[in-house]
Amino acid sequence: TIPTLFITVQSHADFTTTPDNSNIRHLFLPDKNTNLGFDLYIGFDKYKAIDPVTYANDTRQLQEWAVSERKYFKNEFQLFLEAEIVCCRGVLTTIAKTPHYKDDTWRLVAVKQDGIIYLDDCGVVDERTFVSRNEWDARSTYCGHHFPRFMTKDKDGRKHEAGDDVVNSRETYNGVFRSDIILPDLSRIKLTYSADQGSGST
Repeated sequence: TIPTLFITVQSHADFTTTPDNSNIRHLFLPDKNTNLGFDLYIGFDKYKAIDPVTYANDTRQLQEWAVSERKYFKNEFQLFLEAEIVCCRGVLTTIAKTPHYKDDTWRLVAVKQDGIIYLDDCGVVDERTFVSRNEWDARSTYCGHHFPRFMTKDKDGRKHEAGDDVVNSRETYNGVFRSDIILPDLSRIKLTYSADQGSGST
């Protein structure tokens, strides 16, 4: 079903989280006749990647938000809008791509508590801590974080210029969504998940 956004949670460079829009960026579309000429590799030497030791695939934002908001709800089931599964979008991507990338190994942790299954990418494969497997993968990941900067403005309306700031993958704007997966027999899996967003409208 179409995901419904019900809260935004920000992740910051110092590993704190806040339930607000402090990291929001707004879509900025250059004129279609403009020669963009993006060099997405600029600033790679200053790139602040997610620390492999604390890599948690954004589940931490959900955890800290849930702890701060729990007192306002009768139970976690109500807090997560009656979801049966709680996770981050990265976990769903990992599972969904498996039939197409059969050589990619992964390991998830599933914990069931009070009727809710929590899925987490534990961040370790074959006893190796990972974020980027090699230089090419690291550069590709950097480009993926860098490109949205060129296509958005920050909350103060400032456009990104190549090399004018450090791309920090720990500075994220995350939405928490509620959706259902409809199975062939029309039964539903109720899902709440967090997702890093390149831009927002709030």
